[in-house]
Amino acid sequence: MNIKNHPFFTKYRNFKYLLLFHLFVSLFIFISGLVGGYNNGDPLLGLKKPFENYTALSNPEKYLKSDFFVVDTAFIEETSGRKPSDTKSKYTVIRGNLLHSNIKKEIIWQGNNIYTFYKERLALNNDNFKYVSTRKAKSIKVWRNKLNDALFVDNKKHMEDQKFNAVSHLYIQFSLLLLPIVLLILKKKSEV
Repeated sequence: MNIKNHPFFTKYRNFKYLLLFHLFVSLFIFISGLVGGYNNGDPLLGLKKPFENYTALSNPEKYLKSDFFVVDTAFIEETSGRKPSDTKSKYTVIRGNLLHSNIKKEIIWQGNNIYTFYKERLALNNDNFKYVSTRKAKSIKVWRNKLNDALFVDNKKHMEDQKFNAVSHLYIQFSLLLLPIVLLILKKKSEV
């Protein structure tokens, strides 16, 4: 039987295609979160972390604690699409540990924020001018989430990006609950 002639797709065909596509994308993101959590030792970590981050970022007085992050390295990581014409996204990756801890952590900060950690100056070296980078900041102020020990840079844009990231993950999780129900209702209506 041809999919276009199937009774389910007779009414609201484009809307149903969009809902099915959304369901498959949400399912893919959900499963990748479970696999990532499984690799870190807790399969439900990918499900709990967005809730905890959203809770902490919504109530910073209660769930966020100010701390200092000792920077070991900071570098720029670029991601781009498959084609050369695709736009490149830049992320500043910061590696180090909290001031009174030996556990190594990593913070990913969207954008080119390397100027926070290094300053460049022009220097004469063998009759050539070159940029020389010197470390500017050995530690930065961060906010530590008391619920899951996630770290957020003390920067308004970074905090907003992390909150949006948590909300988008929550949307994906809730859509996995609602999309099958909507599709079943539409299936029942198409049979009548």
